[in-house]
Amino acid sequence: MRLRDLSLGYRFDFRDKNIGIQYLNLSFTGRNLWLSTNYTGVDPETNLGGATNGQGMDYFNNPGTKSYLLGLKVTF
Repeated sequence: MRLRDLSLGYRFDFRDKNIGIQYLNLSFTGRNLWLSTNYTGVDPETNLGGATNGQGMDYFNNPGTKSYLLGLKVTF
């Protein structure tokens, strides 16, 4: 089981004309956050050959990287 992508976001509404901001969107996205498997190698979806039909070759491979993204969008 794998948690590949997770996105959370929230929109703040501003009604005050003195600030000049109507909306403020704040978002968080994470990729490759969690992996649970009985596989003894690095990753059961890994492929040493790239875009080929070769399967089961997982030596000298790096695990998938985790990445985090924080977003901010301001609407005037």
